[in-house]
Amino acid sequence: MIIAMERRNFNELKLTVLTLLKNREGLTSHDIHSATDAERTNICDCLGRLTHQKLVNRSPLPRESPGRPKYAYTLSERGQDRLSFLNSQKEKG
Repeated sequence: MIIAMERRNFNELKLTVLTLLKNREGLTSHDIHSATDAERTNICDCLGRLTHQKLVNRSPLPRESPGRPKYAYTLSERGQDRLSFLNSQKEKG
């Protein structure tokens, strides 16, 4: 059974992830998980959505072993604009 995140929680996680990537580029999902209290599956889902929305860019990391590839994420210009907008909305109220 897949449990979808509530919209409010996703928006909070999105703001957290975008802020982390603004402060430090090239983070992996594991790095973001270590910096937050969110579940790793939620972080991966969030990064997938942000990538699809072109708010973050992802680059594959060299493979150390067989299995799923690992990616480094950076904030795109569009993501920087969205983060500024979200922060201005948060300040308003």
